[in-house]
Amino acid sequence: MGGPDMQGTSRDRRARKPAGLVYHVIIAMAILQPSCFVFIGEPPPRYSPMGFAMSADGATVASALARRWGRDFTAVWRVSDPMHAVRFPYSSRVALSPDGSTIAMALGGDVILMSTRSRKRTMHLQAPGESVGHIAFSPSARTLAVYGGGRVCMVSLESGQVRHSFEVDTERVPRLAFSDDSQQLAVAGSTKLLLWDAASSRIVWSVPQRVPWADWMVFSGDGQLLAAVDDDAVAVWETRSGNLRWTRSLDSYSVNVPLRTVAVAFSIDGHRLVVVGDRGNTLTCDALTGNPLGTTDGDCSIVVLGGITPSRELLIGVGYGTYLLAKEIAAEAWQ
Repeated sequence: MGGPDMQGTSRDRRARKPAGLVYHVIIAMAILQPSCFVFIGEPPPRYSPMGFAMSADGATVASALARRWGRDFTAVWRVSDPMHAVRFPYSSRVALSPDGSTIAMALGGDVILMSTRSRKRTMHLQAPGESVGHIAFSPSARTLAVYGGGRVCMVSLESGQVRHSFEVDTERVPRLAFSDDSQQLAVAGSTKLLLWDAASSRIVWSVPQRVPWADWMVFSGDGQLLAAVDDDAVAVWETRSGNLRWTRSLDSYSVNVPLRTVAVAFSIDGHRLVVVGDRGNTLTCDALTGNPLGTTDGDCSIVVLGGITPSRELLIGVGYGTYLLAKEIAAEAWQ
């Protein structure tokens, strides 16, 4: 690994470790509760995560880190080497390419793409507005969806040119999510949820938004269902018709530990929807009906932002500080 910032991160690591007793308590917790800490990396307590992205293969993680005093930055970790973070300019809007080789960052009204290994700039895009609201790579790695100035632009990653764009009428920054085959893009605004189809290059349906603060959106593996979740509610739509399949308040489910959502995923077979909380606790619902199928309790350290690996075995996330951690997701959550 090279570059002055990475060397600076390495030099500062000794000063950033928790001192004495605190550090040994963390290690003891990792030993006594292996399902709580799978690994620990970069544990200074001064930073707060403000953005998060994970590559499709679950091998690379990026997080925007802010602190009250000092310089904010964006960190990129290889999950196989969590003790080393590569530093990039700070951006609360970040996205990683499916293989984790490229990071896209919103810097003012521009989108900058850089190699996560060499930190060399690979592309510079101007957004359709004064600021960028959200960015998403397609799983095919051929398209980058960018929201800004009330429009969503579909940018070719081969040419850097905008292939298609469409307006979004919303009072808040919408969320963007691609289906696994890259053929559908869901856009969640404050009042509307719409689906854009890549084959026809048009919006195929637009329906009332049932989850106004849809911080998490995810397609089922076959692309037939779309789920939107926030801290208060969950809703599932049929993608072919736009019909609402079901919606429920999270308070209506009986959970032992308060569920502050940090990640959402369908099971690999698409039959279950699992909402994961900040302590690794889970709520499992029937994907077609919303009926509760079970819950599991969390364990200890809080995850602020996170994502679920493709195997569905781990929740990988960041906490307060720049530490990276992984929690095992109980197998019964998916069964």
